[in-house]
Amino acid sequence: MVLSHFKGYELTGSGGAIKNIGMGSVARAGKMEQHSDSKPIESEENCVACRMCERRCPTGAITVDEVARIDYNVCIGCGECITMCNYNAVHPAWDSSGEIASKKIAEYAKSAFSSKKAVFVSLINNVSPNCDCYFINEPPVAPDIGIVASTDPVTIDKACIDLVTDKVGYDPFRKVHPNVAWKTQLEHAEKIGLGEEKYELIEVAML
Repeated sequence: MVLSHFKGYELTGSGGAIKNIGMGSVARAGKMEQHSDSKPIESEENCVACRMCERRCPTGAITVDEVARIDYNVCIGCGECITMCNYNAVHPAWDSSGEIASKKIAEYAKSAFSSKKAVFVSLINNVSPNCDCYFINEPPVAPDIGIVASTDPVTIDKACIDLVTDKVGYDPFRKVHPNVAWKTQLEHAEKIGLGEEKYELIEVAML
């Protein structure tokens, strides 16, 4: 059984079952490889030299004097500094990296579950705009909706997205993260045979 908290995700737009198994079922080296094209950008004007990023960097790529500076020859793009910074002094490089990471996560998920059967359960509650690993998070982008279950990780992620957008009346994930598209991951996941976007929603209980 795979239990996921469905939410927004700054790298791929949204994060659900595919992200959970694609990142959660691989070793540290795999996680680093997934992020390797997503090295952060510094915003020196926002840096307060708190050294949180320096202390948490696993490779020692960050040094802080008056402001934080990243050695990109050492940086592996793991995103730990982005997660820990409370001042928006480091943020993702919004180029092709989000699209690449979306596809890599789907491929890792496919590899992890290629010969296994599973039931996926996703909680559409406290739908935060960013990953749960953030030091802090913003208010939810949608009201609590409930729990969804499926044997298909692509299906359940698509259903979660549809339920949220239908409830809110627009796509809150694209509004929060306009430079990344959750569709990329689902389309690639379906293409490589991880699952299908098409589904039938059967309501078994009301909140």
